[in-house]
Amino acid sequence: MALTLNERFPVAHPVPVVWERLADIHFVAACFPGAALQGEREDGSYEGTITMQLGPTKVSFAGSVVIDHDDPTRTATLRAKGADTKRTRASADATVRVEPYGDGQAQLHVEAEVDVVGPLAQFARAGGMELTRTLLRDFAAAVDGALPPDPSTAAVAGAGAGAAGGPTGSGPAATPAAAPAPASAATPISVVRILRRSFANAVRRWFGRRWFGRRNSGGRA
Repeated sequence: MALTLNERFPVAHPVPVVWERLADIHFVAACFPGAALQGEREDGSYEGTITMQLGPTKVSFAGSVVIDHDDPTRTATLRAKGADTKRTRASADATVRVEPYGDGQAQLHVEAEVDVVGPLAQFARAGGMELTRTLLRDFAAAVDGALPPDPSTAAVAGAGAGAAGGPTGSGPAATPAAAPAPASAATPISVVRILRRSFANAVRRWFGRRWFGRRNSGGRA
């Protein structure tokens, strides 16, 4: 069965900075939940794994990924395929565009089609869309956290500190953002935790709509 996704995820850094880092496959793998990069093949593709924790069971997909980058449009095209030891096969075709968003910031525009065949296909049909959306949201957050602070933001913060009477040139340098964890330290994706969080968010959205609707109708049910 195939899942089709078209989503946008904000990243609070300038477009050129985000695009430059996304061109680094090792950086991308380190930011993606559960992913570990194993090495590069002679044909330019990369071997890797994605590991998920399904309750007490750990499932690992081993496969390959090919990524092409188009600098003029700031678009990355990804083709991935893999399989686990239980005969479940998965493949994905995706494009990721780094687009302007808000005041000098960026967003990741992801269009993807994911196909799952085998014993886990039924699970993918039930919760795969929300799982994929949450993984991409967590990936965007990891990219955001791994990038260094925006110099313009740091300058404003420094000016504020000076106006408040703080040190302006003799203090310690700002601590750089922490680099993403190396691939070998990748933590398995906790599928149960993600789905629980997604369910809680869905419930909050549902009650929010109900509450907003009641207000607009003057409190009538």
